[in-house]
Amino acid sequence: MKIKDILQDKGNKVITTVPETTLWETLTEIIENKVGSLVVLGESDQLLGIITERDVMRVIYQERDLKNETVGDHMTTEVSTGRPDDTIESVMDKMTQGRYRHVPVLENNELVGLVSIGDTVKAQLDYARDQVVLLREYIGGPVPN
Repeated sequence: MKIKDILQDKGNKVITTVPETTLWETLTEIIENKVGSLVVLGESDQLLGIITERDVMRVIYQERDLKNETVGDHMTTEVSTGRPDDTIESVMDKMTQGRYRHVPVLENNELVGLVSIGDTVKAQLDYARDQVVLLREYIGGPVPN
């Protein structure tokens, strides 16, 4: 399975922000959109970084004012990206080794989606379930619901 298969199922909508956005506005976007991260874009929509709910929590823990802190001050700038033709397994390996949960997907340096560790796990589980059904049908006929 490939990343493009995940994007085909979930869609390619990505919630984005810019470095000048306050962390208060960022937290609002994260909560309202029920996401774990925002991709940070610059001029011409180039990828600058990613800001996650964990990044915001660190600022809260330091008792700093979210209305006076910006995304640009706290975003991760060294972002591992994927491509639509990458396998799900290879992206899961990157996430596990790098200890992060979100991978922006780029095609020709253009943002075309975002996959999370949850998306990859769901895709793997769906695939495994489909394989079990096929094997059961092959061995002994239809599988009861």
